Amino acid sequence: MLLYLVLFPLVLLLLMGTFFIVKQQTAAVIERFGKFTSVRQSGLHIKIPVIDRVSGRLSLKIQQLDVVVETKTKDDVFVKLKVSV
Repeated sequence: MLLYLVLFPLVLLLLMGTFFIVKQQTAAVIERFGKFTSVRQSGLHIKIPVIDRVSGRLSLKIQQLDVVVETKTKDDVFVKLKVSV
């Protein structure tokens, strides 16, 4: 009985560490023993517990940066422009 109380949580932890979910518009970087293995797209995936690990998650969303630029024209007039990159 004591053996089951010790083994059951260990097996449960290994099973929970096997599956992982990657959300929409993100990617997960997988490493095996610290070396890059693959990039996984969105969905439910399987990894080998203890050997594989998700080392990072990257956002694939479009990012926009708005910058205000002030410049001088030929006729010495300063103009402010909003530039989106």
